[in-house]
Amino acid sequence: MTRHAFGKILEPSLRSSRAPAIIGMISVALLLTADLWPCCFPQVVRTLTAGLQGTVTDINGKPPAGVAVNYRNLERNLQSGTLTTAKGQYRISYYPGPYLIEAKLRNLKRWVREGIIRKDNETQQLDIVLAAEGSAAAVNLRPEDYIQRALEAVRKNLEHMKKAVDRIQISVMGQPIVRPDRAAHLSKVDAKERVAVDVAPDALVLIKLRDSGQFRSPALVAFRDQQAEVNFYDTDPLRYPMDEGEWSLVAKELEPFYKAASEINRGPERFDPFLQQLIRATEEAIRTKREQSPPGLSINEIGRFNCLFLDSYSLMNWLGFEGLEPDDSFVRRSLTAQALKSDPRKANDDLAKGVEEWRNLLQKSGALEPDHLRSASAYMRRKLGEGLLFKESNRVRKWPWLPESATLYSAPLIGRIKCHVIFSRIDGQLQIVGIIGQ
Repeated sequence: MTRHAFGKILEPSLRSSRAPAIIGMISVALLLTADLWPCCFPQVVRTLTAGLQGTVTDINGKPPAGVAVNYRNLERNLQSGTLTTAKGQYRISYYPGPYLIEAKLRNLKRWVREGIIRKDNETQQLDIVLAAEGSAAAVNLRPEDYIQRALEAVRKNLEHMKKAVDRIQISVMGQPIVRPDRAAHLSKVDAKERVAVDVAPDALVLIKLRDSGQFRSPALVAFRDQQAEVNFYDTDPLRYPMDEGEWSLVAKELEPFYKAASEINRGPERFDPFLQQLIRATEEAIRTKREQSPPGLSINEIGRFNCLFLDSYSLMNWLGFEGLEPDDSFVRRSLTAQALKSDPRKANDDLAKGVEEWRNLLQKSGALEPDHLRSASAYMRRKLGEGLLFKESNRVRKWPWLPESATLYSAPLIGRIKCHVIFSRIDGQLQIVGIIGQ
């Protein structure tokens, strides 16, 4: 069987074999290799070698529920995060190197510390105590304040990355998008189902970077409790160049995809129009025996699995926004190489049941009410990753179901973890040609 890069890339950097993964809340461990239906299913790879673990308590020794623990690798400028369990425990797997870790929950004082993990396979124990801060409501900044702080945060991050800051020009793309009010919907949710209400950022700012006057890439700055967190989607200086006009055109063409992703009142079939090329490639690969057919699954069922996969990422995003922490066991059951290899149909059914449970939980919370969906649409599309993309080439990916000269565009779909949705222009329209989950 022809080997190719599908399933080998951990982070959207194609030129480095050490490219890091961005791993978040849920421990997805789908270890599909190039030999296991590479164009049938989303590919997920997890190879992390170090980490932090511990317990978060308040000054009375009690574990507050749903503390957000965020981790930033300062050397690679990549981030991860999780929420504490009911017992206050957390664990974050990542790469060795210098890090910054923070823990926060409303009405408790934000806790921050820097450290370093020096060895592979090293797990450090780090217990955290949060002090009381009072119950005063957080104050939103003015749009111009968000803009100024976002620009300062990006510049500081570039300095951490040892980039030539004097060559890079930074500007804002559009206005900050502030988180819409959701208090009425949170009040409908049982306390046992609710987690930290500050999981969703207070505001999102899209930033444009130019290197010596040439468009380089966008970055997204998220604000939580007035603190800026910078996310660079394109971290590879050797990326195929894309001028600003091309970025604007492709971003505009991808708007229907992000609109569909944000419309969680619709079912997973809303992703069908974007997946037709990938399904045709799968069918052709199986017909020509370039790949084996997953036992027991029809082409339609393979398409359904991909729709469910994308739907699950969209629902993750909304669950975090609504302050909900659902059961994620179905993800662990269905998205494993063993499950897909031994009983793909059951894995498909497990994923479908789990997605339905998540949507029912959102329905119960009031999150699917039309007025709420409309008011949160722009915010959620930006939070899902709209506007972030970069250009690549199939000469590097070497996917056999595409021409070697095919131009690819990688766009994120961000739940609590991130997947990369790879598009290419087919018959004049952008279509999904690959999905890499993390």
